[in-house]
Amino acid sequence: MKRYGFKIYLINPQHQGEEILGEAVLGSIKDVPEKIDILDVFRRPEAVYDLAEEAREVGFETFWLQPGTENQEVISALHREGRSVVAGICIKTCCQLLL
Repeated sequence: MKRYGFKIYLINPQHQGEEILGEAVLGSIKDVPEKIDILDVFRRPEAVYDLAEEAREVGFETFWLQPGTENQEVISALHREGRSVVAGICIKTCCQLLL
C-alpha cells in the first residue's frame, strides 16, 4: 500500500513499539494521529466486533475487511449505520486494478 502512495499505520497491541516496513506499530486505533480514511482489517472474524466498536469511537471513512476476516453481524450493523464497508476483497488487488 505504501508503494501506491498510501500513508499507513500498523496497529497491533501485541507488537506495539516494534517497527515493520519502516513504520512504528501502534497499540490501538486511538493512537492514530490523524483522520482514518480506510481501516483495513486483518483480524479473526470474532475479533472484528471489538475493533468496530473502537473504530466508531475515533471515526473512519471505510471499514475494509480482508478475505477471511468477514463478520456478517458487524457488516450488517455498520451498513445500518450508513457506514461504508468493503468485505472479502483484498485492498492490494483493488489498488493494482485501479492504478
